[in-house]
Amino acid sequence: MLSDFPIDPVSGSDAAWLRLDRPTNHMIITAMAITDALEPTRFTQLIEQRFAHLRRFCCRPVLHSGVYLWEQVDTVDLSKHIRHERLPPDAGKSELEHFVSALQSQPLSPDRPLWEFILLQGYGSQSVAIMRVHHCYADGLALISIFAALTDGDPDGPAGGSGDSEAGKVSHGAASSRRRRTAQSIKAGLEAVSHGVERVTQLNFRLSPESYHWLKAETLEGRGLQLLNSAAEFARLAALPRDPETAMSQPLGERKRALWSARLPLDDFKMVARQYGASVNDVLLSCVAGGLGKYLADRQSVEESLELRATVPVNLRPATQSPSLAAANDGSSQHQADDEDDLLGNQFGTIFIPLAVGLRNRVERLYKTKHDMRALKGSVQPMLSHIVIGAAGLLPTVLQQPLMDSFSNKTSLVLSNVPGSKEPRFIAGSAVNELMFWVPQGGETGLGISLLSYNGFVQIGLLCDPQCVDVPQQLMDSICSELDDYLAA
Repeated sequence: MLSDFPIDPVSGSDAAWLRLDRPTNHMIITAMAITDALEPTRFTQLIEQRFAHLRRFCCRPVLHSGVYLWEQVDTVDLSKHIRHERLPPDAGKSELEHFVSALQSQPLSPDRPLWEFILLQGYGSQSVAIMRVHHCYADGLALISIFAALTDGDPDGPAGGSGDSEAGKVSHGAASSRRRRTAQSIKAGLEAVSHGVERVTQLNFRLSPESYHWLKAETLEGRGLQLLNSAAEFARLAALPRDPETAMSQPLGERKRALWSARLPLDDFKMVARQYGASVNDVLLSCVAGGLGKYLADRQSVEESLELRATVPVNLRPATQSPSLAAANDGSSQHQADDEDDLLGNQFGTIFIPLAVGLRNRVERLYKTKHDMRALKGSVQPMLSHIVIGAAGLLPTVLQQPLMDSFSNKTSLVLSNVPGSKEPRFIAGSAVNELMFWVPQGGETGLGISLLSYNGFVQIGLLCDPQCVDVPQQLMDSICSELDDYLAA
């Protein structure tokens, strides 16, 4: 929780992501919007009004005597957080992918809050807006909701103005009403995205307010009691075997590749789902599994029984949680801090989803995916993983790594499925044509897959280490071809 004092402790579940930072895996979440031409001044005003004034983003994490603390900065200089760049002449998608890929190896400056925006021009007649935020500030669900809060439902959304700021610097004593409006928008977006994920996956791991309060213990003793109380379940999870070694099981390098698919009609996935009595999420996961199987089959022998686990993040925030800053109408900065902290932070768990990559019969694979997803209902994995992450953030580094490895070596990839807006959105008056996000992978995992629906289309994103996935476009094509195979059946 952020207080009125300039320094505040970083929670264990947030600090864990700072400790997981490696040159081979930066814990930075990236979101991208390809839009009609964006006007730079209006874009900067938008960031100032809807992002940079939030208290968490006015702080930077600092390590003091082995403990991470939030240090509030005097001012947030937007000129250091918003970059304006241009692609080479006649740049196309390959040049944009090269630019986004290069970002994945670039750490954020520790001298200031760990976030930045990039407004990229020269992508034909379009602009590209990119947000990069360190995972310690918030989980992917919250950050995607924040990114969505930068958009409007029509091009005549608030144009903005510099208002109470001076020379592009944001004052901490101003804009409390803007904080309330921003937080209300983020809260609404967070609930919409959360319900969308639960609807698509047919899995709901929201905690009761009592369980949520218990889970937020922020002392090593508290985390230890949580582990003891969950010892039997934790032992069963720890006893899961490591994921099988495959051609993707390679040491990580520092270079990454980020790419995304063409827009695939959401109606095509719905048609396949209706034909087989499955969900859209089942179809998507079956396509991912089948694509991985095709890709690996060109590099190794793939047995029909081969399964690989995907780590999938799930929301743990209570459905009844009301973190909107509207509750802070009394002007209390402490209430505002508490509510903003509930909006942000890492309040998620993870679940292992088995992917039947060895099954070449796509109908059988789809039904197995459907069965496996239903079997996960009621699992305690998300709560246990949150406890482990929180404990790891409070432990010394020498003890943290074995604890995190007990989870990370049981999976081969990270997979996120986020349903976006069904209607077109606008950033600073410019239409959003495509949306994509990429999440980092912890430990020695070298592949992340993002599934995002927006405005009637689905796009697939890959973030991978070239030493693990040597031809990323082949993997992408293999995944997308699975949908074609279902449609042709």
